[in-house]
Amino acid sequence: MENLAYKARAEGKQLVNIDQEFSISKTYVSCGHKVEKMPIDTSRRDCPCYGNRGVDRNLDAARNIL
Repeated sequence: MENLAYKARAEGKQLVNIDQEFSISKTYVSCGHKVEKMPIDTSRRDCPCYGNRGVDRNLDAARNIL
């Protein structure tokens, strides 16, 4: 991790550590609902709160990090 932080600083970038307990890929950015179990091969999902269909799991994870 220290090497990665060094490389980020050298490039003028910021390294952000994400707590594993947050489960960024299991949490819907629109409502905050967290899915307890989700297979790793599931790339799209439907939001149980707002009814959004086909939400991209990776895109949602990136939005959660922001």
